[in-house]
Amino acid sequence: MSSHGEAAAPPVSGKVVLSRLPAGESTVLSHAPAIKIVIAGEEIHEIDGRTHVLRPGRMLLVDRGAPYRAIVRRSHDAMGMCIYLPTAPDGSTPDPFLGRALLQTTEANGLGRLLSQSAKMLHQDQNSALSVETLMADVRSALPVVLAQAAGAMARLGAAKASTRRELLNRLECARAYLHEHKERAVPLNELAGVAAMSSFQFTRYFSLAFGDPPSRYHRRVRLQHAAQKLRQRDSSITEIAFSAGYGELSAFTHAFSREFGCPPSMFGAAAFFPETERARF
Repeated sequence: MSSHGEAAAPPVSGKVVLSRLPAGESTVLSHAPAIKIVIAGEEIHEIDGRTHVLRPGRMLLVDRGAPYRAIVRRSHDAMGMCIYLPTAPDGSTPDPFLGRALLQTTEANGLGRLLSQSAKMLHQDQNSALSVETLMADVRSALPVVLAQAAGAMARLGAAKASTRRELLNRLECARAYLHEHKERAVPLNELAGVAAMSSFQFTRYFSLAFGDPPSRYHRRVRLQHAAQKLRQRDSSITEIAFSAGYGELSAFTHAFSREFGCPPSMFGAAAFFPETERARF
């Protein structure tokens, strides 16, 4: 483990690097494909003429290529982790990225959740029992699934150029991450479309194509999944959980929860589980 230095060259491949970047700019040398995640603060990555904002809830897949700028504009340090993927002896990667930079929502896939939890654990204690070798193996196992899901979403968007499909998906992922960040309320469509820099009509159409549900339905499931997790923990009342999920009335929450899970919140026990098909959606 080490910290990113200002304009320091990264390891060639197969490394896990913790970062704590102060306000300022640095040049990032992309000698190996990397997965970047932020758990506190915000990083701005300017890659090949495109700007990608990385904050908690998002991860950025960056393929090797020309050096680019990383910027921290806020007064607080940006804390995160970077995985430099191993390369084959001939310099190839078994699962090439879908373009130079691809944004993903951490809570929407197993790899993102794994990296977010691992980054928090390692920042709290770099001598923790977490095995870097095991983490790297898990990343290599989960990455093809993430790339396949992203490739499928891009294909469904239907734009002629691959660069256009990738840009659309990156915008949609910004909005999807925003939904996961705001589980405590229903997010208005115009607000969400603004995050994606699209019209409301375009956004609803593309979001549904990419992720299989309209934004409102997707967000309702995210909020109800979060409520179900709280019910399992049994450290809050059903009324408190309903309010935390953005429901002003307990009856409305009970109705929505029952439709989603087939039973009312009062009957949702600690042993309840989500089918694997539902896990894959988020």
